[in-house]
Amino acid sequence: TPDLTLGNRGGVAIDLDTESDYYGYVYAARAKAGGGILRYTPDLSIIGDFIHADKFNATSLSSPYRIKTNSGKLYISDWSDSEKAGVHVYNPKDNSCTQMFQGTHTSGGQKTNANGDIIIASTSGIAFHGEGADRKMYAFVEDLNPAKQLVRYDLGTADSWNNTPSHFYSTVSSYLTKNNVEIVSCDKGLWICQNYYGATDHNTATPVFLFMDFDGNILFNSTTILGA
Repeated sequence: TPDLTLGNRGGVAIDLDTESDYYGYVYAARAKAGGGILRYTPDLSIIGDFIHADKFNATSLSSPYRIKTNSGKLYISDWSDSEKAGVHVYNPKDNSCTQMFQGTHTSGGQKTNANGDIIIASTSGIAFHGEGADRKMYAFVEDLNPAKQLVRYDLGTADSWNNTPSHFYSTVSSYLTKNNVEIVSCDKGLWICQNYYGATDHNTATPVFLFMDFDGNILFNSTTILGA
């Protein structure tokens, strides 16, 4: 049985799209050497061992990191400060794993396009909303300019990108100062949670979690129930 040892970062995702050929499949990710992507059938039978370890940074605790399913594929955030950073796309139909962002690695996890624009960097969390031409990916990217930004990429049906983000959520980003951010989408918007290191960190300016509608309006700040 492959080793999913506690203490190694990673993520778990289940394909819940009933239109997907891989409905019910379970995926797990583990960072560090010997890790990669692990696959399970809907009855939780394991499929082989970890795959695509070469696509990730074996020295990083966050490559691969959090994972999400969408449109029958697996999307993998990479929060390392290396050329591997960004978002990887695993397609179970042909067992391929590719980097979504086609650019040149500069410093840290940054990638730039031919114009020198930063298109992606170290990414701690992703989420999707919409279908077909209206499909959008939301990402928290640590080393953009400005840094620590919640952004949106209007992907449509594409799985590659070579441009700056379609939209920056500057107001929401001003609350996200802790680098390590997870995003979960629902019909009404995005739940956004940031990782804390101590109880005294939680305050109105840096809440544990927020809820944002798709227009970028903050509808809930956890300090309203947890206190500042």
